[in-house]
Amino acid sequence: MTDEFEGQAPLPKDKADSWFGPWRFALILFLLLFVAYPEVFSGQSTFFYRDFGPLAYSSAQYQRDCFWHGELPFWNPLNNCGIPFLAQWGLTLYPLSLFYLLLPLSWSLGIFCLGHVFLAGLGMYFLVRRWTASHFAGAFAGVALAFNGMTINDLQWPGYCVALGWLPWVVLLAERAWLQGGRTVLSAVGVGTLQMLTGAPELILLTWLLILALHVRQQCSGGISRMRAAVRFITMVALICGLTAIQLLPFLDFLMHSQRNPGFGQTMAWSMPGWGWANLLVPLFFNFQWIHGVHYQYDQYLTSSYYSGIGVMALAIAAVCLFRQTKVLLFGTICVVCLALSLGKHGCLYSWLLQIFPVLGFMRYPIKFVLMPAFLLPLLAAFGLAGVLAAQRDEKPGLWRRLAGLWVSVTGLILLILWFAWRYPQYDYPYNRWTETLVSGLSRLGFLALTGWLLWWTARTAPVYRQRWLQLFFLLVVWLDLLTSVPRQNPTVPRWVYKPGLLQFSPQPKVGSTRAMTRPTAEQFLHEFMPTNEIEDVLFRRRGLYSDYNLIDGVPKVTGIFPMNLRETDRFDSMLYASTSQEYSPVEAFLSVSHINTVSNVLAWETHTNYLPLVTSGQRPAYTTDDDALRAIFAADFDARRVVYLPLEAKAKISVAEFSSTKLEVHRFTAQRIECETESGRPAMVVVAQSYYHRWHAYVDGNRVPLWRANYAFQALEVPAGRHEVDLIYEDAAFRAGAVISAITLGACFFVCGAVAGGQFVQRRDLKSNQPINAV
Repeated sequence: MTDEFEGQAPLPKDKADSWFGPWRFALILFLLLFVAYPEVFSGQSTFFYRDFGPLAYSSAQYQRDCFWHGELPFWNPLNNCGIPFLAQWGLTLYPLSLFYLLLPLSWSLGIFCLGHVFLAGLGMYFLVRRWTASHFAGAFAGVALAFNGMTINDLQWPGYCVALGWLPWVVLLAERAWLQGGRTVLSAVGVGTLQMLTGAPELILLTWLLILALHVRQQCSGGISRMRAAVRFITMVALICGLTAIQLLPFLDFLMHSQRNPGFGQTMAWSMPGWGWANLLVPLFFNFQWIHGVHYQYDQYLTSSYYSGIGVMALAIAAVCLFRQTKVLLFGTICVVCLALSLGKHGCLYSWLLQIFPVLGFMRYPIKFVLMPAFLLPLLAAFGLAGVLAAQRDEKPGLWRRLAGLWVSVTGLILLILWFAWRYPQYDYPYNRWTETLVSGLSRLGFLALTGWLLWWTARTAPVYRQRWLQLFFLLVVWLDLLTSVPRQNPTVPRWVYKPGLLQFSPQPKVGSTRAMTRPTAEQFLHEFMPTNEIEDVLFRRRGLYSDYNLIDGVPKVTGIFPMNLRETDRFDSMLYASTSQEYSPVEAFLSVSHINTVSNVLAWETHTNYLPLVTSGQRPAYTTDDDALRAIFAADFDARRVVYLPLEAKAKISVAEFSSTKLEVHRFTAQRIECETESGRPAMVVVAQSYYHRWHAYVDGNRVPLWRANYAFQALEVPAGRHEVDLIYEDAAFRAGAVISAITLGACFFVCGAVAGGQFVQRRDLKSNQPINAV
């Protein structure tokens, strides 16, 4: 191994180690993934658990529908009375999303996620091979990253799964970029851009903080031109930001108008429990069995596991304690800090950090800091493995004695955890599953002993053929340790459960006509519904329009669940669902609710006919504060046909004073454009029961007019007397500006790439004529 970053460490001549070449490891990794999820690869089943079905799959369905209609999904009219979609920073602009947009979604989305798990393992292989000069250590780290608890848990969130898939590649190529320059900068920019377009802001931020730490370490250690390395690093970051401006600018614009603010994550929900570090050694310590047999920690439901493997933990500790290279110590420090931050309210560090950097309050769940240890622990373990093999080759004395002491210490920690679970149970039966904890701990002791024995035998065995089989068996043991650590984290269902057309209403709600609404009690029931059958889980929630499942069938719904919501709409939804009344209310009529769950059966739907159209006109404006407007529209005497509540600042700019009889005809109502025609004897108001967002613009006879926030969270405009054409158009200036910046940056990248290629061509030509010159 080498402790320096200058170039790639020379690869060994060990035939047993070199047997794990890139193609052979890629085949092994694919086979292990196939064995873990054969039904997904074969197309028989796909994922559904927790957020995969109601959020990830449903959003992908809407993205796919827009794609086949030849439009970008800027706006989603099917949820939350309208909400920005592209600005959510999902996978909308991620180029490889074409895989699930072009192929059958119920098969391709699962393969898309597993493909990026494969990408993560392969990237870790190349990263470790570069830093340790060991093919075997790279294969070990690749398997450990691909199958650890956090990676497999992320299969329910394609964005995080994709971002994690690119993480080792970004680290690998970013380091090469500031060391070598030239085309390597553009390669790093390419993978950095792909990760940036995945929509996993916390993981992306952690990735670049890690890369920054590596860069600072390199600058302090010397060995290259510091100025040149800094310029390359800054150039790389600037180009990535420029290329992704098409996504970042709409996202930042939406973020400023969303419900997320520095106080959003102050509650520190879903922090790692104070005893959570013990789950790194005993994965079922103080866990409970939830729906479909998946285990979770108490009061932390983001991830079902972050276990990285007992052998991985032991070798990671060995790397830090026995092979104290500076980069190993750096990674170990970052890993410990992230684990401390993940404690959230159960520790002090995250609270202190929030006081220093209040912007972190935009993030909701401190447990997400575990994403970085999930990457670093396999990396540290690979350094430990490579260090052991190198020390054995060099015949360093005392190595196995120190390793044996470390193995005994880890064994003692596991036994201590088991004793604590038995002596101090945290929860009463049936949640206190001491037997499961005992089996979990004892089985990890078995894997720890087997890993240590294989490590000793692999390092000391001379015949090449025997070493190859032992190394392959070593990888299988690591894989089995991770695969059996907890019950299956992502159950599957037959693909047909996602078939569109499941819901048939009469009349059928559609964009521009009416909406369906789930009662507050029904939404809560569907959220807490715990069937034992996986198929029933999906079909029951789909029929109840739970979460965003309505997107699969194209049914407009009053609410929905997205990472970000418009600030006013979010507050409106909170008040709407705080109501305990079972009567059809005036505000529901204003929202054009035609179908609502019955009180006794969440799958049965009441039909209402006294709803208002989504576009109405003629109302008398009333000018109030936001709080007064919100109270007024939820009052029992609210009459949305005759009055519209506008902000106080609109009073000086609107001439309408009274209710007026107006003729209105809607010609077109689509996701991003509303066209209608009005006729009245005097100026009148036009009200649209769609969420207000400043990227919607109003035009009367082609002339831009103000679009006001009405009834607290919706839209209204004034039209003059007479007959007029009224258009409401979604026009995202932030997206257009970002597209221009991204196009210019892309052009600059092509220009630089051509210049570099041309310079290298000139250098080769002059070398042939024995007249070398400096390359560009």
